[in-house]
Amino acid sequence: MRKAILFLALTLIGCSKVERNDSEATGNHGLNEAVQENSTDTQGPNVAPTAIAGVAMTYAYQFRRPAPQVATTQEKHAQQCEQMGPTRCRITGMEYHAGRDRTIVAQLAFRLVPELARRFAKQGTEQVVAAGGMLTDAKIDSSEKGLMIAAAQRDDASLAAEQKDLAGQLARSGVSAAERTQLQARQASLRDSRRSIAATKADAELELVSTPVTFTYYSGQIDPGFNDGPWLGAIKDGWANMIVGITMMLTLVIALAPWAILLGLCIWIWRRFAQKLGASPKDDA
Repeated sequence: MRKAILFLALTLIGCSKVERNDSEATGNHGLNEAVQENSTDTQGPNVAPTAIAGVAMTYAYQFRRPAPQVATTQEKHAQQCEQMGPTRCRITGMEYHAGRDRTIVAQLAFRLVPELARRFAKQGTEQVVAAGGMLTDAKIDSSEKGLMIAAAQRDDASLAAEQKDLAGQLARSGVSAAERTQLQARQASLRDSRRSIAATKADAELELVSTPVTFTYYSGQIDPGFNDGPWLGAIKDGWANMIVGITMMLTLVIALAPWAILLGLCIWIWRRFAQKLGASPKDDA
């Protein structure tokens, strides 16, 4: 009997160790996957918000590309939208600006069917990263358009009932001219309110059936080395600061050089003129 109890205890201990080792292996595997996902810093987080009925989503992404490639990337994204067809994706805005400081800022605004908006934004980001670019900012917002539509419908129903009541009052006989004027003014105010409510409801319905996606492109150098460590990161930052300092000094020298030359020329002319004035009396004597 004692041997059987001892054997059973040893068996339970061995099973618990196996289960613990399996759980630790599973946890380590999940941790390794998380580390691998975090290593793709240039692509940004892979977050897919849950689609909820009555909730309108808004997507906004910012990318960094070398200056000569900004227009090319913008054109590729525009072509991808056009290939999907106007019923699924359409371009609603486009900007391209080259600044005097040699920086380029461009933007594309889209409207997509809600079920394709997130996928389109993800594919656009992957394309930029695969071409050597970088995702610098991503923002996803939501708004309760379903609640807004329901509130608009309730308000419209209430105003419609009041309009019906006013129509009944105007149809009565014996209504004075002053009272009729007041009732008619109230009717006009109700019509304006209902038109405003209808416009708000239409805008909310549009947000539910078409999702806005915005791509903004900035020119600049790409440095994906977020995991370089403190030493290598400090070296890179120091080198970048030195280059910026040299550039600023050269800019200052180039900007001041014409004025320095002009000042030197004025001093030289003044000295020559002063020497001639000083030599003239001696010559006369």
